[in-house]
Amino acid sequence: KRIRKYNELHELLIHNGANLEDVSILRKMKQLGFLKLDKCPKLRSFPKFTRKHDLVNLNLFSLHKSFEMSNLKHIPRLLNFRVGDLAFETFPADLSNTLRQAKIFDNPKLRDITKLAKYPELITIKLYNTGLTHFDIDFEDRAIHTIDLEGNKYLSNVDGLCTFSKIEKLTLKNLPML
Repeated sequence: KRIRKYNELHELLIHNGANLEDVSILRKMKQLGFLKLDKCPKLRSFPKFTRKHDLVNLNLFSLHKSFEMSNLKHIPRLLNFRVGDLAFETFPADLSNTLRQAKIFDNPKLRDITKLAKYPELITIKLYNTGLTHFDIDFEDRAIHTIDLEGNKYLSNVDGLCTFSKIEKLTLKNLPML
């Protein structure tokens, strides 16, 4: 409630928000460029943003088990998306087409990342400790800077790596099924 008077914030980190259930106040923070919500187990959804928002870095960690991500599509210029300890099976298909970095941590339910191919500006993909079994997406001969696949214990296929024209940094680590 007290955060209302800080509508001109550029960066906001909320850690251990044990009773935080609503972040609709974020809609008023049009200059907010960086947001990290961490360990807010009662937070179930994200507010709808307008085209006037500056949010480009979004970090979501350890929120409600059934956190609703559909309103993330209303972030007009999202560049960096980091998510950890959230249970979703499919990478979102409707984030901003400006997305450059997708980093997913500790999501054993994640199985489908095919929508990553629809983001033309994507230069970094990091997938740590997911339920991913296949990385066989067709990236249509695009160049990418970084791919990190680590601790994905069920990953047995990385054929999608061959569809890039160029990869500058590749990490394949702790992948026992590969």
